[in-house]
Amino acid sequence: MLGFNELIPLQSTSYHTDLDMDIVVTAVRNLFSVVTGHRPRFRTQGGSNSENLALQNIQARLRMVLSYLFAQLLPWVRGRNGGLLVLGSANVDER
Repeated sequence: MLGFNELIPLQSTSYHTDLDMDIVVTAVRNLFSVVTGHRPRFRTQGGSNSENLALQNIQARLRMVLSYLFAQLLPWVRGRNGGLLVLGSANVDER
């Protein structure tokens, strides 16, 4: 059975691309660790409120930046001109 993210492209002639955000967030956490010598942790891993909030913000902002990057470059990857429309939504827990 197809999930919601797989049905939308089929019904709207859009494209869907999967990306594991954990890999991207880990890369940013590693960069921070190399620069500062400290590794931020999520609250569930024993981190402070500041660490937890910072990591949640990294996830949300990276998602936005990558959406725009892919929207601008995927047509080029597919041998087409122009850009793609980015549609976003907010998580009600993100305040």
